[in-house]
Amino acid sequence: MLALLLINALFNAITRTVYGEIATMGRQPLGINPTLYDSKVDPIMQLDEMTFNDTVFCKQSTADDCTAYVVEYFPRNSSSPEYGLSLKPMPTVSEMRGIITESILVDFGANRFQDWPDFDFLGK
Repeated sequence: MLALLLINALFNAITRTVYGEIATMGRQPLGINPTLYDSKVDPIMQLDEMTFNDTVFCKQSTADDCTAYVVEYFPRNSSSPEYGLSLKPMPTVSEMRGIITESILVDFGANRFQDWPDFDFLGK
């Protein structure tokens, strides 16, 4: 019985790694990091490392009905949706992380908020 459970767990790990997953509403993101939203109550689709590429870029789909996602960065003190800056979609999570980090650094460089940490070391 234990061997069967281990084989099943290994199979699930391999297929998730190879094929990824599509995020759905109500899906709890994998990982130990806390989220800002309750996956059972809030109408927010939460992406994690397992679901980001397949959900956003639809690499496995041949249909033209894939949903496109636009990540927007809202600088500090934004007061309306018009302040959102649409970020260029990137093909990987690490590249997307880089463009989000760059947006934060630009906001930090322009405003130097007193209650923000010093991000100067990231720009070097």
